[in-house]
Amino acid sequence: MPGPPPLLLLFEQFRLREISALFGQNTDFLSGRLNAQLKLEPLDTLMRYAVDAQIDSLYLNEAALGQLQIDVEPGATTQVLDVNIKLRDPEERLMLTGSYLLDEGTLQADVSANKLAVAP
Repeated sequence: MPGPPPLLLLFEQFRLREISALFGQNTDFLSGRLNAQLKLEPLDTLMRYAVDAQIDSLYLNEAALGQLQIDVEPGATTQVLDVNIKLRDPEERLMLTGSYLLDEGTLQADVSANKLAVAP
């Protein structure tokens, strides 16, 4: 008998200012538009995740940071998630590649950062 179907959450052009307002922050604290897909499968264990998220024109306190890309997918075992994060403006300014260990709650990653010009 097949298991339950996956849960799929989609965000299209979600305004990040709404998150700032939700946490009582100034709505200029975090802004940009989120496009994302989150898939949880199978639902009875919640052990397999897949995330494909992109924030175009990410701003922090009205300072332009660039485009943020987040990719998370199942790793070699059900206890590992492969994580890739990139920030571009349009050159790559921050890169994180690694594995999130679910059972330990730890992230093992390599991070590379280049100079990022932040101006309001």
